[in-house]
Amino acid sequence: MDERITIRQAVPEEAEELLGVYAPYVRETAISFEWEVPGVEEFRARIVKTLARYPYIAAVRGGRIVGYAYLGPFNERAAYDWAAETTVYVAQDVRRSGIGKRLCLTLEAIARRQHLVSLNACIGYPVREDEHLTRNSAQFHEHLGYRLVGEFHKSGRKFDRWYDMIWMEKLLDDGDGAPERFVPFAELGLTDEEIGDMAEVAYNEADRKKRGNAAGGEANGEPNGGKRGSAAGGEANGEPNDGKRGAADFILRSLRPGEEEETARMEQICFPPNEACAADMMIARAKKAPEMFLVAEEAATGRLAGMICGLATDEEVFRDEFFRDAELYSEDGRNVLLLGVEVLPEYRHRGLAARMMAEYQRRETERGREQLRLTCLEDKVEMYRKMGFEDLGMSASVWGGEAWHEMRWIPGKA
Repeated sequence: MDERITIRQAVPEEAEELLGVYAPYVRETAISFEWEVPGVEEFRARIVKTLARYPYIAAVRGGRIVGYAYLGPFNERAAYDWAAETTVYVAQDVRRSGIGKRLCLTLEAIARRQHLVSLNACIGYPVREDEHLTRNSAQFHEHLGYRLVGEFHKSGRKFDRWYDMIWMEKLLDDGDGAPERFVPFAELGLTDEEIGDMAEVAYNEADRKKRGNAAGGEANGEPNGGKRGSAAGGEANGEPNDGKRGAADFILRSLRPGEEEETARMEQICFPPNEACAADMMIARAKKAPEMFLVAEEAATGRLAGMICGLATDEEVFRDEFFRDAELYSEDGRNVLLLGVEVLPEYRHRGLAARMMAEYQRRETERGREQLRLTCLEDKVEMYRKMGFEDLGMSASVWGGEAWHEMRWIPGKA
């Protein structure tokens, strides 16, 4: 079976298959505020109405529709022509496989062709996460560059409980000049092949920015600096140092008072926008748990060249909340979740990341930790195996809208 994901236009005749993706969200979740699953004919009519002005696209794998997304009017009045609302659903058995990200990036590419200026997402949001609704959708959109612009309380009632609703926005054009005329989707005349090409270009460009910004580019052969530890390069994967200056030129130590803003600066340099933690989050983490940071100081200049940061906890499974909420830190926690392994571009190829990791493992073992956990992309799994980490399979984390492997290191275990 062909497991490649292709993106193409959805058609009204596929209403029943598309409804098969949507129905579980109505029956089992508060992601959709609908109470009853619509009939096939009603769903077909919705598709027809959407396609008159906006894109309605499907993700296909192995001949099966595994997700869909569409745009709709933010408001029906003419002055709102350049703003649209986004919707995306992915079949529940293939979530966290990058399909939602592909769909949203493709919508964005088409929206630019239509001269849309802003995309808006209306998202159900729980005061407390429960079995019907989590904050994953909001986090997913944040990783794609959306920002919170409004929050409304007790907006929807489902499963005998209240849920809030938030609006998130992504500006495609922040200029003040008059926009070009809004172009209805039907006027674009895009073929399935063209939509598929747009999807690949958009996804590859986002991936290139993520990898390039995080690691200074793949052209030099150094592993990416992606979130959750995927920056540990150099000696860890058998790559030699540059031969002139190596990891011995650095002092490894704990974070000092006054260096909190430097951690935020490094985060923004080493990671692309959808993965980098916001500056205020990094500073809060550094102030709350400075002892959980390990920094590399260049001996000759005193400049910080890299860092590893984590949070101690008794929990054993990664949650995206650990990246944003420093209050989850437990000083005496049995485990450590590694939230970032970062080396500034000019200090790579010296084995620094590998040395930092070895020191972090040694230090946390002395503190009595039972395990370290991190998440990484599939192409970094083997690298972390060489560092003693065991692959536990796919993680529940969707930080950055990616599919992550969760890996574990246990002191004394080969």
